[in-house]
Amino acid sequence: MKRILFSLAIACFALGTAIGAETNAPTAVPAETNAPAAIVPPVYAQTDATIVAVDRNDKTLVIQTHGECHTIKVSAQTKLTKDGKQIRFDELLAGQKVLIGLMEQPVGEVQLTFIAILASAKPLKSAGNPSQNVTLPPQAPFPNPPNPANVGGPPISPHK
Repeated sequence: MKRILFSLAIACFALGTAIGAETNAPTAVPAETNAPAAIVPPVYAQTDATIVAVDRNDKTLVIQTHGECHTIKVSAQTKLTKDGKQIRFDELLAGQKVLIGLMEQPVGEVQLTFIAILASAKPLKSAGNPSQNVTLPPQAPFPNPPNPANVGGPPISPHK
């Protein structure tokens, strides 16, 4: 019996020393690293699109590309060009074919980098008969001229 108690006491002492050594053991402090985090480069893409609408107040465009319409914000950093020359936002018109450049940041934000107006295959024509000599009414109070097709009065339906 003494032998069992003595063996048990030695086992407890050894176990206590081992546990104490684990809790009092100096912990390894990780060295501070000054290495920069991995830098993820932005992703660039470009695509052909057609301008559907222009909002001059909010500086946004509605474009159609690959059969889908998207609203995009034009920032001050966005380059606008036509025939290689810089243009103003006011010169963008609905119906123009454009090449747009996009940049996706690693955080998921997409920025518009450039808009280049593409040359159209055929020149755009205004509505109405070009051979008709139309005199337009004075501009006041409207800032834009009327549609030449409607100058003689409103359209009349043949189904009345």
